[in-house]
Amino acid sequence: MLFTYPEVVEAGQEVTLYYNPRDTPLNGRQQVYVMGGWNRWTHKRHFGPIAMHPPAEGEEHWQVGEQAVEAEGRGSGGVRYQFNV
Repeated sequence: MLFTYPEVVEAGQEVTLYYNPRDTPLNGRQQVYVMGGWNRWTHKRHFGPIAMHPPAEGEEHWQVGEQAVEAEGRGSGGVRYQFNV
């Protein structure tokens, strides 16, 4: 459903998110947005909502490029993503 390239992301590095909404309520939507936050949404910085690019002909994954940002007080929470229309 969701993967990144590169698979292991470091702070400050460009990352591309790939999202397949096939088995979700977003399946068939004309537009999908992503937003994200760190440390279980408790960090003051976040990103989005950002419009994702629709899948190319014959593909299933929406995608968007984003720069990973280092969170202060990095804990085990990591980054969290939310997808919506």
